[in-house]
This record gives sequence, C-alpha cells and structure tokens, in this order.
Amino acid sequence: MAELTTSVSKGAETFPALENQIPVAEIEIDKFRFYIRDEEDRQCSSVWFAHHRGNDVYVGALGLGGRLKLSMHRDQTCQCGMVRSYREKLPGNGLTATRPVRWKRPQTPEHGAVHVASIFFPTDFLRGEGVAKSTGKLKFSLPMAPLGQATEVGLFYSIEQPANLEPRFVRQLATPILYMTLPSGEYVSIVVRHVSFNALQVPDFSKIGSKVRPLDGAPPPGGHIENAHAILYNDHSDEQPGFSIVEVNGLTVARAG
Repeated sequence: MAELTTSVSKGAETFPALENQIPVAEIEIDKFRFYIRDEEDRQCSSVWFAHHRGNDVYVGALGLGGRLKLSMHRDQTCQCGMVRSYREKLPGNGLTATRPVRWKRPQTPEHGAVHVASIFFPTDFLRGEGVAKSTGKLKFSLPMAPLGQATEVGLFYSIEQPANLEPRFVRQLATPILYMTLPSGEYVSIVVRHVSFNALQVPDFSKIGSKVRPLDGAPPPGGHIENAHAILYNDHSDEQPGFSIVEVNGLTVARAG
C-alpha cells in the first residue's frame, strides 16, 4: 500500500498551495493518481499514477493506457519506454519497436535518500484541456508552477524512514507528498517543487523533418488530433545521474497522407 505521510504540513511554507489540497491525516491508498493544474482549472497535465507491486515501483500517465511507463525494481534495474506487450504488436504492423531505456539506479543508502527520477511539467507547455473528474477515482491536484518554470515530481529511494527525511527535503525547497513502503525495507518518497525550466529541452515539433509512421489511433489522411500529449524522456547517463521525463500537451497533430 502507498501511505500518504502525516506531516505534509511541515513543508507548507515551501509549497503553500498544497495546504488545502493534500489531507494532513495519514491515509492508505493502493494507487496514487495526480495531475498538475492552474488555479482557474484551465491548464492541466495528464493524470499520472504511482504504485508498487511487491518491490517493483511503476509510474506512468493513465492516458497512455499502460503502453508507456517507468519501472524501478529491487535489483536496482530501472527502465522507461513502451511496455513489452505493446512493443510486440508493432512489428506486425510494419513498425519498429523502440527498446526501453534501461539503467541501474544507485544503491539505496543507509542514511539519507538517493534521487532516481523526476517528471517535469513545464507550465509554458501545458496547454491541455481540464481533466475529466467523473471517473470516481481519487485524484490529487498539484499546483502549477509560474510561467517559465516547471513542477518537478521527484522519486527518491531510502532506507531511513520518510518522516526523518522530510526536514531535509524541505531545506531543498521540496514538499514531501507521499511515500511507499516496500517489502525490502526500502521507502520510495515522492516530493514536489517548482524549478526553473529551459525551454530548449522541448524540441520544436514543427521542424522535425523525419517521417513519422502512424500508430493505432492516428487520424486518417488529411485529419488531425487536437489536445495531443507528448511524453519525452532522456537517455540515462552515469555522468548525469537521475532520469528525466517531461510532459507537454495541447499539441495539434495533423496527418498529411
């Protein structure tokens, strides 16, 4: 079970907009669903999930229907990309399946925490429509960063209890939101902060010259899709620890032929 920490209010001065959105009392949930939104509820991200099965932790965007996700495992193996069941369908449709990015996360320290991955939601690139709220599933909304910044959702592994780590996260201007207790004795903490964002991290899609082969759900020739979402992620490097995922949305995808 994922456990929402009891002391979120300790970081309220760091992230004041969370005070009225995250309950202070401890609760247990089987899957943490969250999204980023502005105060007027006009801009928002996709709905994302984070949960674990045993010692395996999974994070992804619900709108992708389980096709693409980040997974982190007890043997320190991590990967991000299309799931195998979906990749195996692509060659039959004449498409090349891109292999997931795989790497080894650092060993979990006895004291402190190690950063494994972050999801960035840059405000300037979140132009999508509001999230449908009729599903009946509990979702937590996190406040959108100011223009020119991004909301960063970071994932940290630790052996030390999350309650002891909270003051250290707060000193780094991050608010602890939730932690998962794994059977291995490790914890995965999810923390949130607003950070500056370099727009050059997002490619200019209008200048991509390579041909894109349509996947299932693509518009017919001459058609288009509005309010499309894109999930971008980097190749992991040992020289630059930590894995980055970026969501952009509000895109219009037109198919010429």
